[in-house]
Amino acid sequence: MAVRRGRLSRALIASAVIVHCLLITDSSPISRDATTRALPKKTVPKNNFKTDRNSVELQCEPEDFVVKVNFTQPFRGIVHAGPKSNKCLLRGDGGQYYTLRIPLDGCGTIHNEGRFSNTLTIRFHPSLELEGDELKTLVCRFKTEAVLVK
Repeated sequence: MAVRRGRLSRALIASAVIVHCLLITDSSPISRDATTRALPKKTVPKNNFKTDRNSVELQCEPEDFVVKVNFTQPFRGIVHAGPKSNKCLLRGDGGQYYTLRIPLDGCGTIHNEGRFSNTLTIRFHPSLELEGDELKTLVCRFKTEAVLVK
C-alpha cells in the first residue's frame, strides 16, 4: 500500500482489498504507579471488546480507524489515541455513546506494510491517570490482491 504526502493512495480503494480489524485489549488495568504499567495477562484479538465499564468496537476504513465506545455510566473522562493531541482526543460530556475517528496517517499511528496500529487510552477522570484506566491496541490490516476483470 502506498502512502503519498501523508494521505493514503486512492488506488487502494479501487483494488480488491481484504481488511482485518483487531482490537487487542489488556485484561489487567493500568497500574497505580504511573511510571510502570501492569503487564497484560492475556490479549484478546477481535474487533469489539466489552468490560464492565464500556464496550469498544473498531471499524477499519480506508483512511481512518473508527472507534465506537459505549459506556455503562455517563462518561466525563478522556479518550485519546497516541499522544494526547486535540485532533485525536475526545472529552466526555456526560453522554454514554461516542465515536472517535483516528486518521491512519496521523495521531501516532504506526504504518508497516499494510498494517496500521495505534494505542487507545480511556481515562475515566478528565485530568488524572487512575487505576482502572484502560489501554487498547488498535490494528487495521489492509491487503490488496490483483483482480482479473473480464
